[in-house]
Amino acid sequence: MMQTYIDCLHLKKYDKSRMNEFSKLQVDQLKELSRKPDIYERLTKSLAPNMWDLDDVKKGLLCQIFDGSALILQSWASFREDINILLLGDPGTSKS
Repeated sequence: MMQTYIDCLHLKKYDKSRMNEFSKLQVDQLKELSRKPDIYERLTKSLAPNMWDLDDVKKGLLCQIFDGSALILQSWASFREDINILLLGDPGTSKS
């Protein structure tokens, strides 16, 4: 039988006040940003900006992050299924 072991250096518990919903202004800003014709390139550049020359990998990761099917339970609770990504490559290519 396998057991889970977690080695932790620091643990900080957040209260529920940090789980705020988006404000009307933030929603409007996100909608405006989504209408820009270069949104795909903007998201690619902002995902792991210290990784360069790996735009194809970052675009694939974006597709994984923004896609995904919802898991709807009998109680009508809905959850997003887990995202599983396997990156293969030479050591030192920023896979972790």
